[in-house]
Amino acid sequence: MDNAPFAQKLSNITEPHRGKNDQMQVIGLCRFSYPALGGFQREHETIEQRKAFLYDEAHLKHRLRLFRAFNLPSILAQTDTDFQYLILVGNDLPVWARDQLNDLTKWADHIKILPYPSHPHRQIAEQVILDHLDVAHAHSIQFRLDDDAVHRTFIERLKTTAAVGVIDYANKPRFALDYARGYAIRPSAVGLQAEELVRNLWTPALAAVFKTSANNTVMNFGHHKLDQHMPVISD
Repeated sequence: MDNAPFAQKLSNITEPHRGKNDQMQVIGLCRFSYPALGGFQREHETIEQRKAFLYDEAHLKHRLRLFRAFNLPSILAQTDTDFQYLILVGNDLPVWARDQLNDLTKWADHIKILPYPSHPHRQIAEQVILDHLDVAHAHSIQFRLDDDAVHRTFIERLKTTAAVGVIDYANKPRFALDYARGYAIRPSAVGLQAEELVRNLWTPALAAVFKTSANNTVMNFGHHKLDQHMPVISD
């Protein structure tokens, strides 16, 4: 039986490199069953009810299966690993779930698990990103990816496209990168069912580029209204 750690085994099928770019910092945010105040399609009257829903054992096990099958492999397989992937969790996430997250990610030094108590949704997500900004970089590329997956060249393409964008929009404080082509995947008893889609301003493979000196993050803007606040480069 192969007991090698999950992240270590996955890295064997790729040849990632550290695409160092002193002008571009890339930060991704994953909200993993974080019991935020607000920010959910399903509302709860109290934070206790929200935690009971999010921390239900069957719900968490399903969330972990999706994370392991889709989200995490796409992050670990990136051809450019010079980025940070921040996983926001509740500081009272059940120990067994936290242990599984740690085991899945401990071999990836660009992934960080961040436990926080419950806070208003946008406020805490914004603060997590701001806390990890490096002023040594002129720009930051920011994306959010909770339970979706991206192509293994996603980070590489972000940097390439953003390098053009900072020239074209040099007089703008921010702009967005929208990779609108992808697949909707549905697991079933007979395997994966995939439907090719083109959807503009969906959160998967959507990012925003900010001047590091600006006090804004991708969490300051609703993803479906990004084009009302900044230019969008679509592919």
